[in-house]
Amino acid sequence: MVSLFSTTILSVFATGAIAVYMAVIGAFIHLLCSSVETSFAAYEVGASCNEECLAAQQHLLDAVCDLGKGFGATGVLMFLSAVLG
Repeated sequence: MVSLFSTTILSVFATGAIAVYMAVIGAFIHLLCSSVETSFAAYEVGASCNEECLAAQQHLLDAVCDLGKGFGATGVLMFLSAVLG
Protein backbone atom coordinates (compact mmCIF):
# COMPACT_ATOMS: atom_id res chain seq x y z
CA MET A 1 0.00 0.00 0.00
CA VAL A 2 2.81 2.41 0.85
CA SER A 3 4.58 1.58 -2.40
CA LEU A 4 1.44 2.32 -4.42
CA PHE A 5 1.06 5.70 -2.75
CA SER A 6 4.71 6.71 -2.97
CA THR A 7 5.26 5.56 -6.54
CA THR A 8 2.08 7.00 -7.97
CA ILE A 9 1.64 10.23 -6.08
CA LEU A 10 5.26 11.25 -5.57
CA SER A 11 6.31 10.45 -9.13
CA VAL A 12 3.37 12.43 -10.53
CA PHE A 13 4.19 15.38 -8.29
CA ALA A 14 7.92 15.23 -9.04
CA THR A 15 7.33 15.03 -12.79
CA GLY A 16 4.77 17.81 -12.59
CA ALA A 17 7.14 20.02 -10.62
CA ILE A 18 9.96 19.47 -13.10
CA ALA A 19 7.54 20.15 -15.96
CA VAL A 20 6.42 23.45 -14.45
CA TYR A 21 10.04 24.41 -13.77
CA MET A 22 11.05 23.71 -17.37
CA ALA A 23 8.02 25.55 -18.75
CA VAL A 24 8.85 28.59 -16.61
CA ILE A 25 12.47 28.56 -17.79
CA GLY A 26 11.26 28.28 -21.40
CA ALA A 27 8.87 31.18 -20.96
CA PHE A 28 11.59 33.30 -19.35
CA ILE A 29 14.04 32.59 -22.20
CA HIS A 30 11.31 33.33 -24.77
CA LEU A 31 10.49 36.62 -23.06
CA LEU A 32 14.14 37.65 -23.07
CA CYS A 33 14.54 36.59 -26.71
CA SER A 34 11.56 38.61 -27.86
CA SER A 35 12.92 41.73 -26.18
CA VAL A 36 16.40 41.16 -27.62
CA GLU A 37 14.99 40.53 -31.10
CA THR A 38 13.14 43.85 -31.07
CA SER A 39 16.30 45.71 -30.08
CA PHE A 40 18.40 43.63 -32.53
CA ALA A 41 16.17 44.73 -35.42
CA ALA A 42 17.48 48.29 -34.97
CA TYR A 43 21.07 47.27 -35.77
CA GLU A 44 22.37 47.95 -39.23
CA VAL A 45 25.46 47.04 -41.16
CA GLY A 46 28.21 49.49 -40.29
CA ALA A 47 31.91 49.86 -39.87
CA SER A 48 32.02 47.84 -36.67
CA CYS A 49 29.91 44.90 -37.93
CA ASN A 50 29.42 43.82 -41.54
CA GLU A 51 26.68 41.56 -42.96
CA GLU A 52 28.46 38.37 -41.96
CA CYS A 53 28.83 39.63 -38.41
CA LEU A 54 25.11 40.44 -38.17
CA ALA A 55 24.21 37.05 -39.68
CA ALA A 56 26.38 35.28 -37.10
CA GLN A 57 24.79 37.23 -34.26
CA GLN A 58 21.31 36.49 -35.62
CA HIS A 59 22.17 32.79 -35.84
CA LEU A 60 23.32 32.77 -32.19
CA LEU A 61 20.17 34.61 -31.11
CA ASP A 62 18.01 32.10 -33.00
CA ALA A 63 19.84 29.20 -31.33
CA VAL A 64 19.18 30.58 -27.84
CA CYS A 65 15.53 31.29 -28.69
CA ASP A 66 15.13 27.73 -30.00
CA LEU A 67 16.52 26.49 -26.70
CA GLY A 68 13.74 28.36 -24.91
CA LYS A 69 11.14 26.82 -27.22
CA GLY A 70 12.62 23.40 -26.50
CA PHE A 71 12.40 23.92 -22.75
CA GLY A 72 8.78 25.01 -23.07
CA ALA A 73 7.79 22.09 -25.30
CA THR A 74 9.55 19.59 -23.06
CA GLY A 75 7.79 21.05 -20.02
CA VAL A 76 4.40 20.75 -21.66
CA LEU A 77 5.04 17.16 -22.77
CA MET A 78 6.28 16.21 -19.30
CA PHE A 79 3.19 17.79 -17.75
CA LEU A 80 0.94 15.83 -20.10
CA SER A 81 2.75 12.59 -19.34
CA ALA A 82 2.49 13.27 -15.60
CA VAL A 83 -1.24 13.95 -15.81
CA LEU A 84 -2.11 11.19 -18.25
CA GLY A 85 0.29 8.68 -16.68
